[in-house]
Amino acid sequence: MSQVVYLTEEGLQKLRLELEQLNKISNFSILANLVNIEGLGVNGSLWTTQKIDTLEFLKPLINLKYLTLINSRLKDTSFDPILNLKELVRFRASWNHSINEFKKLNVLPKLKIGFENKSWEDVIAARENKR
Repeated sequence: MSQVVYLTEEGLQKLRLELEQLNKISNFSILANLVNIEGLGVNGSLWTTQKIDTLEFLKPLINLKYLTLINSRLKDTSFDPILNLKELVRFRASWNHSINEFKKLNVLPKLKIGFENKSWEDVIAARENKR
């Protein structure tokens, strides 16, 4: 288990939490209590996929600006809980999720992908052209 918590002088308003390779955990509902968190990563490792039952725990995290779900598998595959995150600026995830789920994220006004200033339409179009 790897956990890194970054706190700034402002305290919990700038809380970021990175969880990696929590092989025995798939229910992350406890994280719904971190309502002031701005950055969250629930990631697998190079060799291990992180199983996540549902993203429902994200709904109350309305201050979230950064979210990563790298090498993860969702039991409930819907990105709908992410649509509540109007402050989300960056979302990084493995491409093992449905393109239709990524397309839903176009309604988020501040969202840009990765470290580039591209729209989801650009990324999806590039991915579809590689097939």
